[in-house]
Amino acid sequence: LVLQLATGGTLADRLATGSLLPSRVAEIGAGVAEVLTYIHARGIVHRDIKPSNVLFDDEGECYLADFGVARAMNAAHLTETNEFVGTAAYIAPEQVEDRSPGAPADVYSLGLVLLECMTGHPEYEGNEVEMAVARLHRPPRVPSSLGPEWQAVLSAMTATDPAGRPDAEE
Repeated sequence: LVLQLATGGTLADRLATGSLLPSRVAEIGAGVAEVLTYIHARGIVHRDIKPSNVLFDDEGECYLADFGVARAMNAAHLTETNEFVGTAAYIAPEQVEDRSPGAPADVYSLGLVLLECMTGHPEYEGNEVEMAVARLHRPPRVPSSLGPEWQAVLSAMTATDPAGRPDAEE
């Protein structure tokens, strides 16, 4: 893959100072969802959506980077048993359970990233195992203070059942 040079830092850099304005979170979410719509339509799952993989150019446009663990949907599962691919704080429940992740896994991860943008902290914390297993025991907590619209969209994106999540275009 060839990507545009993005010299404006990462979303992780921006989150280091706290939460973002809801309007900016919506812009970032829409930008990443547009990329996911594109790659999902071509049969690719990113599998590692996280703040450090969202890059910005000097004008503030965002880009999704690091397709190093991306794979074709329905491709052979190439990892060893009991290993998950992705970053523990952002992976979907189906990745923790070693089920073959599809496009809904990327939507789930984006939901966790956007939730972090709104609250200023990751939803699941601890060591890698604690973060991964936590989502099997409880869904993400979406604060009512974010408002009903954000509650609805973030809860839908982070539904435990992949079939209950909207697709990236939605």
